[in-house]
Amino acid sequence: MPAACSVEQLPALVSAVSSIFNLIRRSHGLAAAVACGLLLCASPAGAARAAEPPPVAPKLSAPQFWLDNPTVRPGACTWLHWNTTESRTVYLGNAEVAAVGQRRMCPYVDEHYVLRLRGDGGWLTNLRLTLTVAGEALATAPGGSAAGTAAEDAPPVGQAGTAAGEDRTIFSYYFYWYDEQSALHMGRNPRDPSSWLTQNPAGPLAPALRSPAWHQRQLEDMTYAGIDVALPVYWNSAEAHNWSRPGLQALASALQAMRARNSSAPAIGMFYDTTNPQPVDLSSEVGRAEFYSGIQFFFNTIPRAHWALTKAGQPLIWMWEPDFVRGASAQFLADLKLRFSADFGVLPYVVLTPNWDAAARSAGAGALRGDAQYYWGGALWPRLTVQVAAIGPGYDDRLLADRANALFVDRGNGDALRAGFAAATRCRTPWAAVETWNEFHEGTGIAETREQGRSYLDLTRQLAQDFKRGYAAPTPYTGASSVQLTFGAHGSAGGLALLDAQGDTFHSAAIVDGEAARSTGYALVPAPFDYDRDGRADAALLQPASKLRYVQRSSDGRTLQTTALGNLTQPIDFDGDGKPDRAEYWPATAEWNIYSGLTRPVVLQLGSAAAENVPVAGDYDGDGRSDAAVFVPENSTWIVRRSSDGRVVQRIFGLAGGSDLPAPADYDGDGRTDFALFRASSAQWFIRSSRSGEGRVEQWGAPGANALPAAADYDGDGSAELALYLPDSREWTVRTADGKTHPLAFGSANSAIAASVALPAAGAPLNQMYFAIDDGFYFDGGAPLRLTVQYYDNGREPLLIEYDTVPCSANRDPADAYRRTLLVTRQDTRSWRSATLLLTNAAFGNHQNYGADFRIVGGSMPVIISSLNVERMHAAQQ
Repeated sequence: MPAACSVEQLPALVSAVSSIFNLIRRSHGLAAAVACGLLLCASPAGAARAAEPPPVAPKLSAPQFWLDNPTVRPGACTWLHWNTTESRTVYLGNAEVAAVGQRRMCPYVDEHYVLRLRGDGGWLTNLRLTLTVAGEALATAPGGSAAGTAAEDAPPVGQAGTAAGEDRTIFSYYFYWYDEQSALHMGRNPRDPSSWLTQNPAGPLAPALRSPAWHQRQLEDMTYAGIDVALPVYWNSAEAHNWSRPGLQALASALQAMRARNSSAPAIGMFYDTTNPQPVDLSSEVGRAEFYSGIQFFFNTIPRAHWALTKAGQPLIWMWEPDFVRGASAQFLADLKLRFSADFGVLPYVVLTPNWDAAARSAGAGALRGDAQYYWGGALWPRLTVQVAAIGPGYDDRLLADRANALFVDRGNGDALRAGFAAATRCRTPWAAVETWNEFHEGTGIAETREQGRSYLDLTRQLAQDFKRGYAAPTPYTGASSVQLTFGAHGSAGGLALLDAQGDTFHSAAIVDGEAARSTGYALVPAPFDYDRDGRADAALLQPASKLRYVQRSSDGRTLQTTALGNLTQPIDFDGDGKPDRAEYWPATAEWNIYSGLTRPVVLQLGSAAAENVPVAGDYDGDGRSDAAVFVPENSTWIVRRSSDGRVVQRIFGLAGGSDLPAPADYDGDGRTDFALFRASSAQWFIRSSRSGEGRVEQWGAPGANALPAAADYDGDGSAELALYLPDSREWTVRTADGKTHPLAFGSANSAIAASVALPAAGAPLNQMYFAIDDGFYFDGGAPLRLTVQYYDNGREPLLIEYDTVPCSANRDPADAYRRTLLVTRQDTRSWRSATLLLTNAAFGNHQNYGADFRIVGGSMPVIISSLNVERMHAAQQ
């Protein structure tokens, strides 16, 4: 007989029936809808799947924590549930979990469970339950499962674990959109930069998304590399159906063919790429149905025998970011699960990024959390949650001209991937998601390519084996008592690294008072150029943090706001059309990427990646086009690649190891950029004429002032005038041809001009540096640390330390990943000083941007550091 609905189940029943009533009515009629409602409260007699997850619990404002059966026989199973949507953070024991969830419990002795809830104001409460074990153990069925609690009926095809502490499983994202015959995503369309490839696929079969043989080859390689679960990246937009659906169908055929031959293949979960030209409204019935149609097609296409399942038998759905949907909410997710259960007889296991919860909360829809949480972006640096370690081999989208700001993370000959697996192992994270198998546009693939061959298959295979047996290889600093970092040509990095947190910090090599150092920049920096093309340079200020450029046009006096492209502060004209081009310089590889419109960039390597190079592009050969060039402060060498003939020339000009700032410009009016340096301490300009080859020294400016050189041809006479920008006062002064000083004030000189814009009231200087400590030396806490920093005492603002205190097994909380404390208050002595700080609660679990453990932050004045030392303390030293 069907079991009657309890009073507690009625709210859930009403909600469930109302949400699926119309869906079922359209195809099965009213009787079917009513019957489905009754079945929500029924269990057929003799049902073999007693462990099937029950319906979602009713949503109430108070936290709920309950067991289906508070007493079970030894080895029998029941479900533990919780519903705490109003809580900010939820822990089951010591493991962080989703706000709404369930877990299958099969104890042999009494077990006690504690649910800890944390809100915005701190810890709220602890909820406790006891599961009592009594009676005799159930008989064991032939398959090894207890009679009456039969094992899942899906075949054992690489099942994954549901909770921390279960089997370690490796996932990878499978981009199957490549097709040699149609050239789809093959990088051969010169008018479509989004299709260009950083890596190029290789192997015995050309990419063919409709070919089961090509998919089979990819699956075989994944199996060899140790990938347990492949996550095909499925798009559900109408524009993508011409490849996403036939490609998935070919993948399904490949799986069936491999199964027929008893060939091993990864299990398949769904990665739902939510990209859609028209945002889907998940608050409407039409929008939810459209969104679910992609999931329905995916699981109807992939044979059930190949679904990746959790140990509770739930198929996996991973979702990308909510950028292309609106109206996301917990109700949407519950509706999705009900639809799936109605179609496939099981609840799915949904993995979301934290941004889904943030989007729902910002829209006033309350909390939205999946069954597990993951981060996208593991190719940039390891990003860990309780359940998933997002890791990758590196990242490179520099060839994609349609992306305004390129990102690059060096692979380091496999070190990036090694570090990711090691972090997941040390943190005991059960799932590792490798980003990606073959996203070749962004250079994150580990599949076979022309560039790397099969080396990453072999590397991943070894790292996967180590991960599954819980082995993290020691580093050179495992067991060391300290790590250190010293800047300059003769400096060294011993277990402590300065990170290039691209877009979140700007710093460069500097020599201050004879000491080699690293220095951050200013909120606004000078960027003169003839933007209005009237033959005269316009004063301009760039805000590096936002890439906004404020230009005072010499033609009409208006101040306009534009956006700079690339990662350089100085505008550069590489194609000679009189307009600034997008250009990037990457110190890690000493490479220039030079773009002209939406064409594939020209890549030039200049100088050594080991040197502290400063980009100083200019028209050194006088052909009307800028030349890629770098200045090396340590030996005062200028390296120029001439655009006229491609030759690379080197010249030494300046004081080796000095603190002079490069100030190249055409001072002698011969149409060629001259080497030049500015020394702020004495207000001296050192200029080498390209016309005569002779050097001269001029003194102009206030000695010792905090000033940046900004020489350019402001009067249109063909030669550059000396100019200085004072960041403290935002003053810009130019020395005119008659030797007088002419100030430039931003903002229109004509009050009738309404199109002018004012400079930002307060800049965003990004005066901060990110540092990472070797994980073999220190990871996830364990001992107090003493940090010693050699800094330059400029200004009177404090230097702050923001450091990671988040345990690696917890989801990242920005407040805890950037715990702030005072390092030292600067006294403006304009000298080198030392500061020491004892950290007793550092976790250093790589939770900051680009995997950093801490950052040093200043105010409006640059942060200038020459060395750091971190020492592990013992009890007697504290």
